[in-house]
Amino acid sequence: MAKKRKTIEELRAYDKAYGRQLTKSRQFKLSVEPAIILAIISTMMWMRPALSIVFFVIGLMYGYFRIMPRQVKVQYEADALYQRHRAIGILTSAMAGNSSAPAYKVLSAVASASEGELKDDFIKLTAAVVRIESARSVHKAFLEIIDKYKSDSYFVQFMEQVESYTLDSNLDVETLEMLNDMHNKVYEDSIAFGRVREQALTETRTMLGVVIGLGVGMEVVGVKMATYKYFMQYFWHGLT
Repeated sequence: MAKKRKTIEELRAYDKAYGRQLTKSRQFKLSVEPAIILAIISTMMWMRPALSIVFFVIGLMYGYFRIMPRQVKVQYEADALYQRHRAIGILTSAMAGNSSAPAYKVLSAVASASEGELKDDFIKLTAAVVRIESARSVHKAFLEIIDKYKSDSYFVQFMEQVESYTLDSNLDVETLEMLNDMHNKVYEDSIAFGRVREQALTETRTMLGVVIGLGVGMEVVGVKMATYKYFMQYFWHGLT
């Protein structure tokens, strides 16, 4: 089944979740690169401005509907992972350092230190723990945040440990530290992958730039050579 394309409002929500704004200029910036590449290549191949404009529009549409949504989602996921990484670190330090610390204070510390969407999530969770109307209501609050970030298995397991500590005062420091280490590894791997991805994109852009530059250079030289030959033939016929 084909994936449903994200609407512009959904993409704006992704960007807004961690303090960005998907303005018209940002949309254009994320979409324009394939348009420029296609326009230059078509100009080199056919030297027809109208055709180059058509290819520019095709590239811009591809960038808008395919590349821009992917870039926004990747940035959102990177921001969200970083915030969860920080939250786990703060929770581990607070709970391992003081096993008798009230759960609401520990969660409040995370809410204060976090940013964006995760900050809002922990503010709601802290409020539910402070109210502590019933064990069921607290479990429901934890379940909301667990379900929201279910793709991050180590974060989910960590929050289950925090829930156990909140409701039953059960604290397994060794498990917390193990999950913290595992999540750190996931975060470090994502950073390393991001660097490799950026390097590959940079190298691809450089290679395309070289190819396009060579093509333009050859076109310029070709035009100059044709002009030179025409001039020499005209000059020679004039002499004869």
